[in-house]
Amino acid sequence: MYHPTGRVLAVLELLQIHPGISASDLAERLEVDTRTIRRYIVKLEDCGIPVETIHGRHGGYKLQPGYKLPPLNFTGEEAAAIMLGLAGFSILQQGQSTEAADSALAKIGRVLPLEIREKLNAVSSMAVIGPSIRDQAPPLKQFILLSTAISERQVVEIEYSSAKNSAEKRQIEPLYLGGKDGLWYILAFCRLRNDYRIFRLDRVSKLRETSLVYRPHGSLNPAEYFRKHITAYPGEWTLEIEFAIEYDYLKKRIPERYGKLEKITDQKTLFRGPASDLAAAGKYIISLNIPFRVLAPVELKRELKKIAKEVSEIAEL
Repeated sequence: MYHPTGRVLAVLELLQIHPGISASDLAERLEVDTRTIRRYIVKLEDCGIPVETIHGRHGGYKLQPGYKLPPLNFTGEEAAAIMLGLAGFSILQQGQSTEAADSALAKIGRVLPLEIREKLNAVSSMAVIGPSIRDQAPPLKQFILLSTAISERQVVEIEYSSAKNSAEKRQIEPLYLGGKDGLWYILAFCRLRNDYRIFRLDRVSKLRETSLVYRPHGSLNPAEYFRKHITAYPGEWTLEIEFAIEYDYLKKRIPERYGKLEKITDQKTLFRGPASDLAAAGKYIISLNIPFRVLAPVELKRELKKIAKEVSEIAEL
């Protein structure tokens, strides 16, 4: 079912794809009557879009010959926001069709200006986006800068604070963006350590692009390296959650990289996995919309109570 504004835009899309399409065909596709279609055509004409009416038994509508929609003028941040939203939809809808999101992203990509399209493609191809990292996503400007640097092999300067040391300046060669347990990371070749490193983005206090261009070191596959080494990053807590759902269903909902599943009974499945951010973990568990029981740690129970209290307070406003 379409929203009214969406129907008008859908008419425009169909006119571009099927010149001369009849009112009855449009009405059938959009689940409205032909009188409503005529109103939509008038709305398009009021917006300055030249729609021609083809009279006769086999008549219909078409756009004026030579007419093309102007390119969409998105800023870099707007383009990244669109990509993140559509990519996030695809992942959160596990087990369901993502054709609509994929189709929308493809259509937007076709009409974006070249510079913005390249940046959007860089974000799409250089980042791993998972459902539990949405609340801790980095600022869009930071995201775009790193994605572009990866795509263009550009050296970036950062100030980074490790768990034990104060902030220090580094030059890095960004290779891959990804997330785990509520946190974002950048895989890069660190010129200070002369080796590959995975940096937590929430510990990057300053970020600046440079005019330096780097050459790849060997034949490293950044995606495989990231997935292999990020699993070795220990979480501060080990989660043990009992879900009241069959094993096969839960396996489709929770990615393997989050932890391990174990069948208890036909309607009970145990999840074990690390977590470094209990707030993000709690929100993700709730978002699954599956009855569950926390076995460990007790800190997660406290975090869930805090989330429940916040939601309750919002509901009373």
